[in-house]
Amino acid sequence: MKNLKQSFLILASVAALYGCKKSENIQTIQPQNNSSSQIVDDVILLNENDLIKAIEEQVKRSQEGFDWNKASVNIVWSAIQHSQDKLLFVGYKPAQTSEQEVQKHLMESSGSRTTSWSGEKAALLNLMLEEEAKINPSVKQEDILVSEMDELSAMVIRISNPNTLKKIRKSDIFRYAEPTYEPSKYYENQQAVIESGQNFGCGAYSPVTVGFVPINSTSFSMESWNYSYHKIKNAWANSITGKGIEVMILDGGHFAQQQLLTTYLNDGLIKGRTFRKQSFISNSVNDPQDNCGHGTALAGVIGAPRLDNGYGFAREQTMAGVAYGSNLYMAKVANDVIIDSAEEVAAVASAFNTAANTSSVRIISMSLGRVGNVTTIADAIRNAKNRGKLIFVASGTAPWLVSVFSNWNGASSIVFPANMVSETVAVSGVKTNFTRADEAVVGAETDFVVVMQNDNLPAGTAKTPLAMSKSSRGYPSTIGGSSVATATMAGMAALVWSKFPGATANDILFRLRTASNYGNNRHPQFGWGTCDVSKAIL
Repeated sequence: MKNLKQSFLILASVAALYGCKKSENIQTIQPQNNSSSQIVDDVILLNENDLIKAIEEQVKRSQEGFDWNKASVNIVWSAIQHSQDKLLFVGYKPAQTSEQEVQKHLMESSGSRTTSWSGEKAALLNLMLEEEAKINPSVKQEDILVSEMDELSAMVIRISNPNTLKKIRKSDIFRYAEPTYEPSKYYENQQAVIESGQNFGCGAYSPVTVGFVPINSTSFSMESWNYSYHKIKNAWANSITGKGIEVMILDGGHFAQQQLLTTYLNDGLIKGRTFRKQSFISNSVNDPQDNCGHGTALAGVIGAPRLDNGYGFAREQTMAGVAYGSNLYMAKVANDVIIDSAEEVAAVASAFNTAANTSSVRIISMSLGRVGNVTTIADAIRNAKNRGKLIFVASGTAPWLVSVFSNWNGASSIVFPANMVSETVAVSGVKTNFTRADEAVVGAETDFVVVMQNDNLPAGTAKTPLAMSKSSRGYPSTIGGSSVATATMAGMAALVWSKFPGATANDILFRLRTASNYGNNRHPQFGWGTCDVSKAIL
C-alpha cells in the first residue's frame, strides 16, 4: 500500500475499531452534532464527521483488530449510509453450525458439497423482504439481492430499513453483515501530513532519472539499489531466477502499453516465461488495463525481464525484477489501492478463490487493503492458504497513523488482511539503517521487513526502489511504501521456490524466516526481519 489513499486505508482500518461492546446499549453512542444526525426508530444515523470522530475515539482506546459484527447497529447502519454504494455483504450458515464446520464447508469445491445452504440463503432473503416491505410494500427480492456469491455462502444486498439490519443480526442463520464503508473522503483534507502528492496511490509512475546499480558491464538492465541488502544478486549468480514459479499479483491490473511485460517478456535472459492477465472487476471483466499504475509498477518489481541484449533499448533504460525468470498472473481487483466498493471486495475474494483453484499459482502478492476485517475476503484467503498458496500482503503505509500512534507498538494489528496471522505474511519497510521507514506501519503482526528507503542517496535522487513505469517503453520509475516491500518479498519467495520446486509453502516460509536477521528471535515490530535470500537457497 502506498501514498495518500493507503494513508486513508490504514487510518480508516484503525479508526474503524469504534463500536459498542455486547453489553453496551446502542443509545449511549450519541451524535456530536444533533442537527445533522438522524434517529430512525431507536437507531441513530450519524453524519460522517460524527461517525469518524466516534471511530477515532475508539481507536485511541483499543488495540484490537476491528470486526464490523461486534460494532453497534448505529455504527454499521451509519457506515452503510455513508459508503459509496450503500451495500452490505451478508454471510449465512445453518443454525447451530460452528465456525470450524463453516470453514470445512467452504473448503469443499461447489461440485462436491453435500449441501449448498440454499435453504438458509432463501430464509434470510425472506426475512429481509418481510422487513423491507414494512416501509415499501411493493419491494421485490430483486430490489434487495444485488449479487450472489454461493462459493463463499454470501450475498451482496441493499436495504433501506435499519430494522432489517437488526433482524439479520438476530437471525440464527446469520454469519456476518459487513458494509463497504471507507472514510477516505474525510481524510482527503489531511494531505499536509502525507509525503507524496499522488492520489490514492495512483500516478503515472513516469520514467524518471534515478539512482541505479548496473547488473554488470554488459547488461542493459539495472538492478534496484536495495537488492544488495537482501543478497538478491547472489541468488542470480547461482542461476536462481524464479523460473517456473507463477506469482499472482492482486492489484489494479496491467498497463497494456508497457512492452516489457508483453512484447519483450521473453526477450530477456530467461525464455519460456508466461504472462497472463484477468480482470475480476464486474464492470470491466474484459479490460484488465491498469489505469492507476500501481499494479504495473509492482509487476516490474517482481518480474521485469532482465535484458542482457538491447532490443532497441539503451543501457540503463530498463530494470530487472527480483525474480526476473518467474511467471506473472496479473489480477485486476481494484481501480486504485484501496478496496472501497462492493465490486472490489467481490473481485478480491474471487481472485483469491481463482488462485486457490489454479495449481500453477504458488505465490500471491497483494499490496491493497481496507477498513476492518472483511469476512468475504478472509474466507477466500483461507481457501487459498489451505490449498498451499504463500500469501504476502502489505502491513500498511500510513504517515498519519505513524505520527499519531508513534508509541503504539501494536499498530499493524489493525490492518486487514495483514492481521490474518495464520493465513497471510505481512510485510513492511525499513530504511538502510534498519529503522522503520518514514511511511511504513510496523508492529506485532509484521512478519518481514524489506529495505526500501535510502537516506544516503544524494539530494534530488529517488530514495525508494526501482519499479516499472506506466509507459510504453522500459524506462524505470520508483515506488515506495509497504507496497514495494511486499512485492520484493514475493519475488524473493519465488527465487527460493524455483530452487526447491517440490517444497511446500510452509517449507519456503521457513527458509525465508531462518535466513532473516531475527529468524531465531522474532522482533516485536519487525517480525523475522530482513531476509538474506542467498542463505535461503542453501
